[in-house]
Amino acid sequence: MRRVVARFNFSCNLIGNRPQSLTGHTANVGGHACGQLNDMSLHFQIDIAFDLRDSVSTDLINGLRNLIENRPLTGEQKKLIPNILKYFSSIETINAFYGRSVLYFDSHYRYTKDGIDIAKWTLHIRQVINDDLFYEEGYPLIAWLATISETEGFVGYLKEELEQIPRQINFQNQIVTMCDRIRDDIIFKLDDFDSNLIKWRD
Repeated sequence: MRRVVARFNFSCNLIGNRPQSLTGHTANVGGHACGQLNDMSLHFQIDIAFDLRDSVSTDLINGLRNLIENRPLTGEQKKLIPNILKYFSSIETINAFYGRSVLYFDSHYRYTKDGIDIAKWTLHIRQVINDDLFYEEGYPLIAWLATISETEGFVGYLKEELEQIPRQINFQNQIVTMCDRIRDDIIFKLDDFDSNLIKWRD
């Protein structure tokens, strides 16, 4: 299977209700011809769970806790948290075509080292996102999650509403690889995106 390195350009405007904002130009590793991502769907479901890195700041941890518990974020916390997360909810929606919606963040025991119990913060997101929002901010969100994840390898999946097979999501060294048995792998990282797509907007 070919491996595809994604390079995204979000400078286009939305036309009607079609997700024209995604013009994902791709460069195929290994000398294959260039292609273009042009997936279209009504909704996407993202389901990702992982432990956070120990280096994640206290401001970010407290900001995620405030977000999950519907408390106001401070100005500093807004600088650290992607804008798209404010649209997420743990309340099940009528579009949840795979299970209930999840927005979970808590600390859990993982192991004991030198007589000290070690806990890790775990973030679990299972949300249904409309296509316009996903194409604008969904891919950057996944890339951002890879930068704060200690967990590597398989962390979840992305499912298009009209597709039969989801794409597995893998994190490795802050790089995202999305793959399935049929389509080319898509590989991207946070630096591939305009930082303005991530920033919190009031």
